[in-house]
Amino acid sequence: MYRYIAMVWDKEDISATQAAVHIRNKILNSPTSWRIAYESKGLTVLHTGENKGRMQACKLENSGGVILGKLFKTSPRGDHSSVDYNLGEGESRKIVKTSGKYLINHYWGRYIAFLNDKEADKMFVLKGPVEGFGSYYFDYHGVTFYFSFFQDISELNLLNFSINWHYIAVYMKFSTTKKFSTALNELFMLQSGECRQYGRGKVTNFLIWSMTKVSSEMGAIEDPMEAAQLLRQTVVGCVTAWAKNHDKIILKLSGGLDSSIILASLMETRNAEDICCLNYFPFSDKSGDERHFARLIAQRFGVQLIEKGLGSSITKMERLFDISPLPAPESYRNALEQYSYNAQLARDIGVNMLFAGEGGDSLFFQPSTHYVTSDYLRKYGLAPNLLTVALNNARRMKKSIWTVLFSAVKDRVINPRGQDLMGEFRKESSILNSEIMKNIDYKDTLNPRLETARDLPNGKLFHIALSEMPNDYYYTSKVDDFLEVCSPLLSQPVIELVLRIPSYVLATGRKDRGLARGAFKNDLPLEILRRESKGGIMIYIQEVLDQNIDFVREILLDGILVKEKLLNRNELEKSLGGSQVLVDSETFNIFEHVCTEIWVRKMMEATI
Repeated sequence: MYRYIAMVWDKEDISATQAAVHIRNKILNSPTSWRIAYESKGLTVLHTGENKGRMQACKLENSGGVILGKLFKTSPRGDHSSVDYNLGEGESRKIVKTSGKYLINHYWGRYIAFLNDKEADKMFVLKGPVEGFGSYYFDYHGVTFYFSFFQDISELNLLNFSINWHYIAVYMKFSTTKKFSTALNELFMLQSGECRQYGRGKVTNFLIWSMTKVSSEMGAIEDPMEAAQLLRQTVVGCVTAWAKNHDKIILKLSGGLDSSIILASLMETRNAEDICCLNYFPFSDKSGDERHFARLIAQRFGVQLIEKGLGSSITKMERLFDISPLPAPESYRNALEQYSYNAQLARDIGVNMLFAGEGGDSLFFQPSTHYVTSDYLRKYGLAPNLLTVALNNARRMKKSIWTVLFSAVKDRVINPRGQDLMGEFRKESSILNSEIMKNIDYKDTLNPRLETARDLPNGKLFHIALSEMPNDYYYTSKVDDFLEVCSPLLSQPVIELVLRIPSYVLATGRKDRGLARGAFKNDLPLEILRRESKGGIMIYIQEVLDQNIDFVREILLDGILVKEKLLNRNELEKSLGGSQVLVDSETFNIFEHVCTEIWVRKMMEATI
């Protein structure tokens, strides 16, 4: 597991310098094998777990700083080259002198950069645009600490962090994480493409890259054939780049469109014996059994497929307390059975990375929404093709064409700025405290950047809101079960491309993710191309709760979420009153609330 801790401070501040030196020495003398990645007056960068070619420190020439993570040199043809050694003097100078803008425009990957412009007497901390690599920070005695893994900081006992209960309430109501903040009041996170400049006693934050900037400033791709060709080329290029430094690869293969696209892309440059596919299926929930589709695509390319059943009878939810918490609550569903198995399988076959298709639903525009027609109407008005767009849109939504057209016109006339952009994700829950939840608005889940994107249509705003989901390098697993995960679809070149493609082009045709289906139509079995259903494991989740009902009652009914009045104890007791959890819309909510309760307790323990 690759991690870092960095300290930035005013080199003229004697007290801050003493604090930084003291803590630096404390970290270096800890049991973990920390090493100095870069050091200069006012800046110390420490790291551990370096693995050349995968996650490493890449030093800039002339003491210009260091880039931590995985870096690729961008190629317009898609044949991106891996940066496994130090950058040359010319490239280093361009990166430093542009405050990192050159880095973002000519390289990609998952990284954080610490830049030192000695001539201008300025330092910069820059978060790479995508592919989530933890970038959190807080202030302590005049020193700003940047780090990636919360457990490393909690073990230093520098601050007593406090929980942001408004964040927790938003998360519980909308089952979504605000990816632009943390659930701790004293802890902040760098946004994708955000840079913090230090100089002359001042700290200045500014954005070099954002999804809204890409959508607004880069030219739109309106031609579906051109868009499909570019999409295939870009996805294959990014998948190939990530796979280059790995002799053997495990791919989590559901048999859905996105993971099948990853496999097809891998097979452009890899042999079948290089790839081991892993499919999880619940023993009892037939609605979530996707083995038929996984077998189809695995057989097409002749790759090994391991099928792993999920059995609720052996699942002990107490094990969730072994998880190392991130700075915000997450769903621990996959931690119950999958993470340990993934790590052991990787050790058995000598693999150090798991590939996955996360991100495709959002990026390729899977949700059915009238915004597709709304965007087309805004761009072309009453053009002849409007009815075709609306008709296909209506079929995907399973509504009449008149309903879709009415909603599109309403958007154009009454709601041009998407006042209820994520309203369809709003849900009611009887076990939440209605008095508190009525004051929680869906806008609390959105990145404030969307409020400033006045020139973008509703469909693209919706697209961006769904797509702001970095692939976390660290996830909710026991440290011993850590296995590096790569979701190649969440790569900067792919994201920048789809942001340039209008919603009505991404959603072309009669099925969701129509452009992606067309781009890979010659690579995938027809049955997968035609498939629209998604695997679901609701019955499995219900059985896990049933098997652990005493634990669930104990942890929730007299838990912290009830004491904080976020959960309605009376309604919760009704849901948990029988010998089994009721199979209804609350089933998954209850599981999520258990995960949140565990996170709160773990965080309180870590910050006492």
